[in-house]
Amino acid sequence: MAFEIPSKLSKTLTGKIQVNYGCPNCGLELNNLLDEAGNKDTCPGCSAGFVVPGEVKRRELEKLQAEQHAKEEEKQRQKVAQQIEHVEQSRKKQIELQQLAEQQQQLLAEQKRSADEKAQQELRKLHSGHIYHVENFNPVVNGCDKKMTDMLNHFAAQGWEYVGFEIVHTYEPPGCLAGILGQSGAHIVYHLVTFKKPLPK
Repeated sequence: MAFEIPSKLSKTLTGKIQVNYGCPNCGLELNNLLDEAGNKDTCPGCSAGFVVPGEVKRRELEKLQAEQHAKEEEKQRQKVAQQIEHVEQSRKKQIELQQLAEQQQQLLAEQKRSADEKAQQELRKLHSGHIYHVENFNPVVNGCDKKMTDMLNHFAAQGWEYVGFEIVHTYEPPGCLAGILGQSGAHIVYHLVTFKKPLPK
């Protein structure tokens, strides 16, 4: 192995690594960038030629940098793989949630359809074979309960069965002349009592 000039490494103000050594002929302190180690150079003091020292250190540093670069690439590759896996898992979960939501909607639709069919059957069963009568009941503050009692008893005596009571709001538009005169229509409230009894056989 050829003799190598003794040297040491240091950093420049810009952060680059340089090799510091003395001229083997005149001892003048010299420095070169580590990248130039192994190249031929000339002393500016005595013009003696020599090989810039530090080639072994340069190779060691290049090897270390290559290993670090490979590690960084591997870390980056693993990071990208994890991101892809996360996106894939999120996509699968989104699909599963969408499928679950569709199943729930389908189940609710089936339940609603079943309930509607059952309600229709009950309604048909309830109303089949009956005739109905609707009576307009005009309540007053005094004697309202007696008037309702009398009505129920009256229709019960005739074989009518009480079904229900509801309030219906209607609007009667003004006539032609009233409309021309700017008069408004009438708001009418009906209190309807419904009775039923079986159809005569």
